[in-house]
Amino acid sequence: MNAQVSEEDVEQLRENIFYIICHIKNKVCNMIMDNDSYTNVASTTLVTNLNLSATNHVIPYKFQWLNEYEEVRVTTLVLISFLVGRYKDKVLCEVSCSYTCCTPIC
Repeated sequence: MNAQVSEEDVEQLRENIFYIICHIKNKVCNMIMDNDSYTNVASTTLVTNLNLSATNHVIPYKFQWLNEYEEVRVTTLVLISFLVGRYKDKVLCEVSCSYTCCTPIC
């Protein structure tokens, strides 16, 4: 068994997007993980459908990397508790339009 990873393999892993099934409020959801992204984003659809409690963002801002056609304004945050297998965690996410989400969506 070869435990060494080539530079090419490392670069390919950095570009991977992982799809994971998780549970949020006892609902089965899809979670999309991009290991090259440093922003946690939840869709407005997720927040609405699961009746999650969102709060106003202290410093609203705009970013464009989620949608190449227009800037997306981030004005709210939501704390999401999720379960993947036996792993349980919470993540603070910025809330954005449904078509731009990168993390938990149902």
